[in-house]
Amino acid sequence: MKENLDFLKRVGDEFESAVAYIQDVDEGMVECLKNPITQYITTFPVTMDDGSVSAFRGYRVQHCKMFEPTKGGIRYAPDVDLDMVSALAFEMTLKCLVAGLPFGGAKGGVACNPKELSRCEKDKITRRYTREILSIIGPDKDVPAPDVGTGQREMGLIYDTYASYNPGAPYRSAVVTGKPLHLGGSEGRDKATAQGGAFVLQQAVSSGRSSLASLKGADVIVQGFGNAGFHIANILSSDYESRIIGVSDSKGGTFSKDGLNPIQVAEHKELTGSVTGYRNLPTQDHDELL
Repeated sequence: MKENLDFLKRVGDEFESAVAYIQDVDEGMVECLKNPITQYITTFPVTMDDGSVSAFRGYRVQHCKMFEPTKGGIRYAPDVDLDMVSALAFEMTLKCLVAGLPFGGAKGGVACNPKELSRCEKDKITRRYTREILSIIGPDKDVPAPDVGTGQREMGLIYDTYASYNPGAPYRSAVVTGKPLHLGGSEGRDKATAQGGAFVLQQAVSSGRSSLASLKGADVIVQGFGNAGFHIANILSSDYESRIIGVSDSKGGTFSKDGLNPIQVAEHKELTGSVTGYRNLPTQDHDELL
C-alpha cells in the first residue's frame, strides 16, 4: 500500500533529520542504518476450517545486528507488507538505541485479517509461520513479541513450536516475550505499553506541557480498544481518576459524557466483537468521536 511506502520514507526522513544534529558522524554507518540487514519473505499454505487451502504471506525483518538479539513484535493485519514491516523494524532499532537497550530492531507479520479467522485457523497460521522463520529466530538471534493482532496465545504457540524443534536448546523459553505466565512470561507484560503511555502522559501534565492541570477528572477518549487501548483506559480510570468518555475500534466508536467503564466495555467487546452498541449507546464514526 502507498501509505506503507510513505511510512517507510517518513521513518528514513526522521532518521536523517536526527543525524544532522550529530557531529563527525560516520556516513558509512548512517548508510548501514538506513537499510535492513535481513528481509525474509515466505508464502505458506494453511488448511482452513472448511477444508480449503489458503496461502498466507509472512515477513520477518531484522534491521540492525550491531546488538543482538534483535527484538520486535509480530503483527497480524490485512495491510502487512514488506515496507510496513521494514519501517517498524527500523523504528525498533531507533527506540532501542534511544533507550540504551542492547538490542537490534526487528519486526514480523502475516498479511491476514485475524477478525475473520477462527481460533483454530489463527493457531495454524502461527505455528506454520513460526516453522518458516525457525532458522532466523532464537534467544541469541531474534526474539519476537506481541503486536497488533497477536497476544499471549500466539506467543505461547511460537514458544511451543520452537521448543518442539529445539528440545535440547538452553533457555529456549527466551525465544519469545509476551508469553503466558505459566510458560515463563513476565508479570505486567500485558499492560506494559499502556502503563508506559500513562507515565508519559502524567509527566506531560505535571511538567506543564499540557493544557490540563491534572489527569484527575480529565475527560479522555481512547482511539483503539485492543490490548493497549483497553489497559490505558483502565489505568487512567482506576489509577488517575480520569473519566473515559469515548472509545473506538475498527468498527466505530462509543461515547458518553457521563463516562464509560473500561472493564464493562471490554466485556461487551468480547461478547459482540466491537465496542459499538455498548449500553445501546449510539455508534459514532472515528472523526465524529475525536
